[in-house]
Amino acid sequence: MAPAIVLYLWSLQSARGYGFMPCLMFAVCMALRLARFNASLDAPHPAYTYNFFTGVPAPAGAGLALFPLFVGLEAKALGVDWLVRVVQFPPFCAVVLIGTALLLVSTLPVWSFKNFKVPAEYVLPLLLGTGLYAALLVADPWAALAAGGLIYVAMLPFSARSFRRLKRETEETVSNTGTEG
Repeated sequence: MAPAIVLYLWSLQSARGYGFMPCLMFAVCMALRLARFNASLDAPHPAYTYNFFTGVPAPAGAGLALFPLFVGLEAKALGVDWLVRVVQFPPFCAVVLIGTALLLVSTLPVWSFKNFKVPAEYVLPLLLGTGLYAALLVADPWAALAAGGLIYVAMLPFSARSFRRLKRETEETVSNTGTEG
């Protein structure tokens, strides 16, 4: 609920009652997302699904919802007034909030990074990238958080592709062996 309230106070209150509607939608979708997560904990799932969430998880959704604020604060620090006006424009914030709400309740498979195995050749670049991101987070937090949101959204299609590949491989194994693998 906090990201919706922050965006309401930062931008959407100028739209009066209409500005509250995307905030309410975000809160309802967040509650539905958390209820679905809790309801599915005991349900049996194929092995390949354990490395994926169904829809964007709640903490990531909170960060994505605050994207306009992160960009606006960075633009304000840099003195880019036109960008502040764009990201603080109530319809823009409403679209981001509604889009995030829809990602929360979607059935999009999203990497959970549980049991995430990094191939050996990617360990060093991943550690270097993580170190650089941590340095950026300390030096320029608003830019780092905005970039983190963009990177996360850019990863969503790759996550879905990975899920489809694992599902297809499992189905081929089952059809070839006649047993569940």
